[in-house]
Amino acid sequence: MNLRKAVFLLALAATLFGAFSVTATAKAPKKTAIFNLTETPQVKPARYFLTADAGPYVRQIKWSGWGKGKAVGRGRFISDCASCGEKENKPAKLVLWKKVYCPDFHVYSYKFGRLRVIDPTRNRVTPIAVSCPSRDTAG
Repeated sequence: MNLRKAVFLLALAATLFGAFSVTATAKAPKKTAIFNLTETPQVKPARYFLTADAGPYVRQIKWSGWGKGKAVGRGRFISDCASCGEKENKPAKLVLWKKVYCPDFHVYSYKFGRLRVIDPTRNRVTPIAVSCPSRDTAG
């Protein structure tokens, strides 16, 4: 009788483990987000800050290709803070590429990003940080 119980419990455990495995797989994230100065994932953000909340930023961003291998956002580069120098309001283009999985946040993100401020007086292209922040798991 103890052997019968053990076999039953083993079969029950295998069934439950299989159910949990299927459930976890079914809930795999499909969301794509970027990270901007915080560890909070942002999905298709309409605003992207370049330094801090009071520094230059891109606003009114409209995205195409979000969630695919390459996403392009078009908006306005705004620099209007007191310590930013000359005030600016120019068209801007953000390009994000190479999707990666961020296991700590259960989302996909883009590994690389680039901002181009459309400025006829000079070439203004700069890399931007959009990928998963690394967490210290050593504790």
